[in-house]
Amino acid sequence: MKRNQGITLIALIITIVIMLILATVTIDVAIDGKLFDTAKDAVDKTNDKVGKTQGRVNELMGELEEVEEWQESQKPKEHNWQYTDNTLASLKCTCSMCGGERIVYVGQEIPSYEAGPTGTEWVVFGAEDSDKNGTNETLLLTTLEPSTEELELEGADAYNNGIEKIEAKVKEIYGEKARSMTIEDVNRTLGYTPAGGMYEDENGDIQTTGNFTTKLKDLSIWENIKSNGTETPDGANTEEALGEYELDGYLYDVVVDVGSGTPHAPEETCNEAKNLVFGTMNVPFGCYLASRGVFAAHDYAFFGPGAVEYGTAGSHWGYLFDSYDHPDDTPVSYPLSVRPVVSLKSEIPAGGEILVSSEEWTVDFWM
Repeated sequence: MKRNQGITLIALIITIVIMLILATVTIDVAIDGKLFDTAKDAVDKTNDKVGKTQGRVNELMGELEEVEEWQESQKPKEHNWQYTDNTLASLKCTCSMCGGERIVYVGQEIPSYEAGPTGTEWVVFGAEDSDKNGTNETLLLTTLEPSTEELELEGADAYNNGIEKIEAKVKEIYGEKARSMTIEDVNRTLGYTPAGGMYEDENGDIQTTGNFTTKLKDLSIWENIKSNGTETPDGANTEEALGEYELDGYLYDVVVDVGSGTPHAPEETCNEAKNLVFGTMNVPFGCYLASRGVFAAHDYAFFGPGAVEYGTAGSHWGYLFDSYDHPDDTPVSYPLSVRPVVSLKSEIPAGGEILVSSEEWTVDFWM
């Protein structure tokens, strides 16, 4: 019976010797055959190709950027009219077409635009971001003075249909391209930001709501208002209907420290801009604005269209209709001029003179 025998020490030694001989031969072949040099050459060639490829990619990216710049240069340019200082005295365009050097003054004559009666003078009134993209690409023009022809509005109709009638009158006088000036146009030119709807409290002090959504029924003077009458422009004439109207009327003036409590245009607003809107002390402007609002005093609510008159601008012009129960139904009427605004995006002539007075409004006007 045979017995299985394991590997002998001699066999193990012989195996190790053979492996060492093979390893030595392999190393010699690798060295003599320049295997490592070949591998290094392959790596270098690969890196060189990668470098050349990257260089070409960079060249193509540069060419692509040039194409994109060319495409951008072919796009229509938009002006970017901005006020040059805090006085609102002038507007500067910072677009590439104008090179940041074109300055158009508030009140500058625009001889390239003509519309309206003979002798109508058009002036720059401000700038507007018409397409809401953050760029003031549009200049707003108006006439140096309001129309000589007046529009008469009356009663509740002045609130209900006043805006449409004002707009129609402006187009009748100045053409289809014109629209009526609004309280927002006036605010923008004068740099005024309304604090909200305004009302006169029980003590006769002017208060603001901080918003334009507060309803009449939520005012502290609501009990006084409804106790003196509940007439509404829509003819509902109920307490419920009156209370649902939102207090969105406000006004301000150009005179400082007259003690009325009425807000004022910012002190830094230049006199040229003020006088372009309001006229001067000796020749004050009055015109309807295509806006409407609801104002409240401690006894009743006023409903009316916006207006500029006697140094005061407002989103409403009261006294044409109010919530007070009147003994008769005769509507109150009032004639005022209108004033156009035209949006102009074409090239504007540089230069020109200030056509409005820098005369300062004083308290004497109100005395």
